[in-house]
Amino acid sequence: MTEPAAEPALGSYRDVPGLASATACDRLAHLAAQIPADRAIVELGVYLGRTLAALATGAQQGHGPRVFGIDPWDMGRATRRRYHLPENRDATTQHLTDLGLTEQVTLLRDWGRSAATLWDGPPVGLLHVDANPTQVGGDIHAWLHLLAPDAWVLVGCYHNIHPFALADVDRLVGDGTLRLVEVAGDQLAVARYTGGAA
Repeated sequence: MTEPAAEPALGSYRDVPGLASATACDRLAHLAAQIPADRAIVELGVYLGRTLAALATGAQQGHGPRVFGIDPWDMGRATRRRYHLPENRDATTQHLTDLGLTEQVTLLRDWGRSAATLWDGPPVGLLHVDANPTQVGGDIHAWLHLLAPDAWVLVGCYHNIHPFALADVDRLVGDGTLRLVEVAGDQLAVARYTGGAA
């Protein structure tokens, strides 16, 4: 009788299931490594933790800022969409544990905008918005007053299949709130917060 095959071990964030490309994840890790210890890294929309693990890996290898993963998980109305399944939080926790990242990360079960109203952490040095692509502009606006000067603002759904996200980011760039630096992995908008100065 043969034993069932063991689940493959996670070697890095690249092994965590998710939708973000390896290129986008690598860029997230690189930017997270630049954030000072006295600032926070915040991700809105965790799903299974692929990009959160990339951010936490970068933070751990860099200056050690705290990483906050905010997701409603099973809050609100029932949905067929896989993103809001309650077991996704357990899967995220397991992925972070397997990668030795649990001490770097705080998971918060909340909506992104609601979490902003309750925020009592340090200034946010990196905000990764990867939740509902139709709500990107509102999510970013909710966190603007919590951003450190020159904070990184990253949008994980900056792609033509998400026209609302494209329009929201382009509007924030157009009004001078953000300065678009690049698009990594054909989906990750990498921008700097201008502090309101056009």
